[in-house]
Amino acid sequence: MQALKTRINPRSDEFRTNADAMRKLVEELRARLCHGAGGHGRGGRCRRVEPVTLMAPPMAWAMGS
Repeated sequence: MQALKTRINPRSDEFRTNADAMRKLVEELRARLCHGAGGHGRGGRCRRVEPVTLMAPPMAWAMGS
């Protein structure tokens, strides 16, 4: 498989700003999922939803998706 060329700089201010914004959105989504599933805090379904990890969303952002 051929490697994709990228110009992403994970140390740049823009990258860090975007990463922080994405983390906040993910936290908000998880909170909504927990509340909607009847979890109300850290109970029920919330325990199974939290371990999800984002692999590399900045790559998709750089590609113009």
